[in-house]
Amino acid sequence: MELKKGLYRPDIYVALGSNLGDCRSEIRLAFDFLKSLEPRGWSESSIWISSPVGCPPGSGDFHNAVAGLYLDMELSAMELLLRLQDYERQRGRISPAVPNSPRTIDLDILYFRNECRNDPELTLPHPRAVLRRFVMEPLAEIAPDLKLEAGMAPARIVAARLRKEAPEQRMERL
Repeated sequence: MELKKGLYRPDIYVALGSNLGDCRSEIRLAFDFLKSLEPRGWSESSIWISSPVGCPPGSGDFHNAVAGLYLDMELSAMELLLRLQDYERQRGRISPAVPNSPRTIDLDILYFRNECRNDPELTLPHPRAVLRRFVMEPLAEIAPDLKLEAGMAPARIVAARLRKEAPEQRMERL
């Protein structure tokens, strides 16, 4: 599929993470899945390796990335969430008994068309994104001026702050 950069600016951002199996391949397959939604606009970050944060002892490093999409179709945030969860299950993800357990693929909606919501199933923008360097570094790479919430600093500023304030969140761009 030929995507025209710059013609349509992404208005949906999804974080991708993997720390089981061939992580780099899982991220690439997830990018392909998101492209199958036929976005008119597309951007993708580099793949980054990060140390696990808030995970059970012995969890391996994560591969992380962020994708930006502009979708023509009428799709609600909840419908997108259900599609992402279905894809995660297809790739072998199960609901773990222990939070933040290792996973083949994890897809989180960070930002959806400037929508704000706080439901048990979905909170937008993602409530912990600005605390996680492994989210903000790739987001700042593709959308440096994006403000996840009104009045908030842009992604590039948040990422720079996290570099200083959270050095334990080791990051390396591949």
